[in-house]
Amino acid sequence: MVYRTHASGDVWQFRTWIAPEKKYVRKTLKTRDLTSAIERGKKLYLEYEHNVRSGKKIFGLTARELVDQFLTYQQDRVNAGRITQGRYSTIKTQLNRHFIGLLGNGNSSEGEKVRTGELEPAMFYDFALYRRKNNPDVQDVTIRNEETTFNALFKWANRNGLTHFNRVDFEEIKIEDVGRRDTFTFDEYRQLILALSGPKWEKGEMSEKEREHRKFIHRFIVIMAHTFFAVWRT
Repeated sequence: MVYRTHASGDVWQFRTWIAPEKKYVRKTLKTRDLTSAIERGKKLYLEYEHNVRSGKKIFGLTARELVDQFLTYQQDRVNAGRITQGRYSTIKTQLNRHFIGLLGNGNSSEGEKVRTGELEPAMFYDFALYRRKNNPDVQDVTIRNEETTFNALFKWANRNGLTHFNRVDFEEIKIEDVGRRDTFTFDEYRQLILALSGPKWEKGEMSEKEREHRKFIHRFIVIMAHTFFAVWRT
């Protein structure tokens, strides 16, 4: 429908029903000429019809709602012992700071408002360029890990009918040097062993699977050090 209201004055408006989402979409046609308004209305209608047939969400969740629901899912995985709380914290930072930030071009408050129906795979191709622009010292491996989290989000969202695509393509990053830290000093080793032997490491509130995993890490580090699989620098 192409129409005018008292509030819009002489400017023509557009409205069409989006059946899958049971809502009307409304837009201004930004013209006072009826012929131009009809032509613009036809183009808009065909665009929406194509998007609906392609399974694209016209309204959908906001990016903030999408991320929050995904984080709730990830917290459930933590509770079930599928991932650690530390991994959850990393995912949360990657999405809240960099995914939302990218959508708002650095402005998180704007990025949070973007609707899933507005998302397109091409929007994420230059993510590495965005990250380096805002942080020239960011490592390639860090960017690649963040991109992996983004695609995990889209895979989950598509599986739950929240997006019309399940992954995005990024500019290829070839990592030739993953970067290795120096061996631990004896002081660093002592601090590490003390932390692993502390009451919070194996005796805090956690699932049995998490407790067994922590015990394994503790024993593994001790065995590596005491059998000279690792070379210690003084």
